[in-house]
Amino acid sequence: MFEELTIPFAAVAYDLTNGCELVFKESGDLIFGIQASCAVPGVFAPMRAADGHLIVDGGVTSVLPVKVVRDMGC
Repeated sequence: MFEELTIPFAAVAYDLTNGCELVFKESGDLIFGIQASCAVPGVFAPMRAADGHLIVDGGVTSVLPVKVVRDMGC
């Protein structure tokens, strides 16, 4: 769980169903966030969220998620 991490961490993914960026951080399922962030299209199958949405690696839209890191205070 994100809540148990001592160092801030975020996993960036992309929702193929809605066409929007997702940032997993601060709370929720750490393992799902990491797996979704690693689901590179053409290499690994997309992750299916509880609501049925297909989630892939955030590199689809943001190869280097600078905004996410800045929003975290870096």
